Amino acid sequence: MRDRGSEEMAEHLEESDFVREVGACFAPGGRLSRKCPGFVSRPSQVAFAQIVARTLENRETAVLEAGTGTGKTFAYLTPILLSGRKAIVSTAGKTLQEQLFNKDFPALEAALGVHVTVKLLKGRANYICLRRLKNVRQMGLPTKQAFDDLRKIERFAAVDSTGDRAGVKGVPEDSVIWSYVTSSRENCSAQKCPYAADCFVNKARQQARDAQVVVVNHHLFLSAACVKEASDNRMLPDADIVIFDEAHKLPEIGSHFFGQELSSSAVFDQLQEVRRITISRHRHALDKNLTWEELYESARDALQDFVLKLDELGIHEGESQNVALSVSSGSVTCPSTSSARYTQCAS
Repeated sequence: MRDRGSEEMAEHLEESDFVREVGACFAPGGRLSRKCPGFVSRPSQVAFAQIVARTLENRETAVLEAGTGTGKTFAYLTPILLSGRKAIVSTAGKTLQEQLFNKDFPALEAALGVHVTVKLLKGRANYICLRRLKNVRQMGLPTKQAFDDLRKIERFAAVDSTGDRAGVKGVPEDSVIWSYVTSSRENCSAQKCPYAADCFVNKARQQARDAQVVVVNHHLFLSAACVKEASDNRMLPDADIVIFDEAHKLPEIGSHFFGQELSSSAVFDQLQEVRRITISRHRHALDKNLTWEELYESARDALQDFVLKLDELGIHEGESQNVALSVSSGSVTCPSTSSARYTQCAS
C-alpha cells in the first residue's frame, strides 16, 4: 500500500471522533511518538489505522493489505484497545501470537494509557492435563528421558497457574512425554473429571470469556468453528470484533478443517485393511480364478490413473485446490466448491 494511495483513501473517510482519535495517536507528537522510542509517523500507517477504526465503528468487514514496514500490527491493535469492545485477534502461528501477547499489547497499553484485559488462548494440547499427569506413572513410560522430562513437568505444574507447556523449561517440544500428560477432546473427561475445578484448559477458557481481547491462532479459531460444545465450555467466547492477522494463510489452514485430504498411502492402507478383512472373514466368497494380488494390482493401477489425471489438471503433490469428483462417470473436474488436498506418497 503506497503512502499516496493511503492518503487518498483516508481523505474519503468520514472522520468521526473515534476515527480522529485513532489518527491522532499516530500523528507527530501523538501518544505513540511520545511513549514509543523510535516511533515515526507514517501516512500509510495512519490511513490503515483509520480504516480499521471506521470499519469497527460501522460494524463492517474490511480486507487490508500493506507492505512490510507499514506498521500493521499497531495500526489494527490501537483501534481495538480504544474501542472498549470485545475482540478476538487470530494469527497464523504461535510465534506471532505470543509476540502480540507478550510484547505488542503491553507496549501499546502503556503508550495509549489504557488498561485492557488481554488473554492468550491456545488449543487443548498446549495445556497440561492434571488427571493424566496424576496417572502417568501408572501407565509406564518408554524411556528414562521421558521420566526426566516428567519430573520437570510435575514441578512446573505444581507452581504455575496456566499449565501452558510452553513455560516448561528443558523439555523439548517433540518429547514423547507430552502425549502422556496432555489431553485431546476424545479422552477428556470434561465435567466428570475429578480435577475439573482446577483444569488448566477450563481456566484458560474462563479467562478468555472474561477478557476484553483474546489472542488465538487460526488453527484454534477454525477448530472452534467446526466443534459444537456447550456454551459454558466453548473453545472461544463471543466477540464483537475478529481480526485475522496473516489472513493470507487462512485458505491453506482452513483446508485441513473444511476440506478432504487424499493421499496414495491412505488408499493403500485401506486396501490392506480390506485384504485383511476379506481373507479372514470372506475367503470362501473369493473367486478362485481371481487372486487377492490381482485385485490389489487392479486397484493400484486405478489409483495411478487417478493420480495422472490429477497431474493433468495441475494438482500436484502437497497442494490444496478445489476439486470435484464424479465417481459415476469416472471424471475429475476442477474447480468446485469443496476443497481437497492431494499428497502422493511412496507405496
